Amino acid sequence: MEIKISDKIKLSQIKYNDAGDLVFFMNDREIIKNTLNIPFPYTYESAVSWIELVEEKRKEYNFLVDWAIRYDGRLVGGISFLNPEDFFHKKGEIGYWIGKAYRNQKIMTRILPIFCKYGFDKFELETIEAKVFEWNQNSMKLLENVGFFYDRDLLNAFEKNKQKLSGKLYLIHKSE
Repeated sequence: MEIKISDKIKLSQIKYNDAGDLVFFMNDREIIKNTLNIPFPYTYESAVSWIELVEEKRKEYNFLVDWAIRYDGRLVGGISFLNPEDFFHKKGEIGYWIGKAYRNQKIMTRILPIFCKYGFDKFELETIEAKVFEWNQNSMKLLENVGFFYDRDLLNAFEKNKQKLSGKLYLIHKSE
């Protein structure tokens, strides 16, 4: 399965030969700071374990949940539906990251509307949400630029490294 975003940008299945790129990009402190469950340091074993989990989820749900963001064929980021069990309630949640060298190039600005449309059409979702740590202004701005709106604060809603953290909830509805 592949979703073409542009001639250079595609979403596709994550594969075992992506492990090296995952290790390279995931050892970025900015990604670690702005995501909830990525270990640091991120090792080759971390990458292989995660790829195995991705494959288990693909088999369990019978569709891709976690997608590679590819630029000229190379894995440079990832985007996921985080809780597919919520699809029954016509709701989805997304999470994403992109490697440092590929930020500020409008890649995520191109991907998010197409990925959300895919979720709305394929899974008949009515709402897609994204949760952002309260300090992640770049992600908030990105979400707003592609049509998400701020819904509410999520006070102490996350736990990371034994600390309670707050965030913000952003939503987009199918009709928007």
